[in-house]
Amino acid sequence: ILTIDGVDQSIYPPSKNGIWVNLLPNFKPKNVLILGMGGGTVATMLRKLYPNVKILGVESNTEIISLSQIDFGLEDNVIYGDAFKVVFKIKEKFDFILVDIWNGMWWPFEALHFKFLNRCKRLLTRKGKLYINIPNIDFSIRNNLKKATYEDINSNRVIKWEKK
Repeated sequence: ILTIDGVDQSIYPPSKNGIWVNLLPNFKPKNVLILGMGGGTVATMLRKLYPNVKILGVESNTEIISLSQIDFGLEDNVIYGDAFKVVFKIKEKFDFILVDIWNGMWWPFEALHFKFLNRCKRLLTRKGKLYINIPNIDFSIRNNLKKATYEDINSNRVIKWEKK
């Protein structure tokens, strides 16, 4: 287990019903881009399932890159940098892109910005697939603000909680 700031960044082997299993593509990919490589759990699982898959990872934390290579034996090509900038410099196409840019405590809403998503879509091959791991905000609210009420107004959700 790779834990940084109290958050599990990578677990191998992962549980059979955990998040990482659900981040795997439902087909045999040839060329994969992982934005938010972390400790390499998904890359390791892909490599085990498909030994010849080509994987390119992007990770913004040099400590995680070092640990994943030294302690976990990750051998895939990893670019150090901000995925939101690096993605615009990449030229090759991928049949599978995973956006997994969060650490369990923080998630960048930039991952849903139309420019970023359009760029990711342009990097896909003709039948390529894009998976995005986003936090379940309602789950967090239900656990931390019990008895809150919700109002959906167009594309927004207003959460109301009061101290009693």
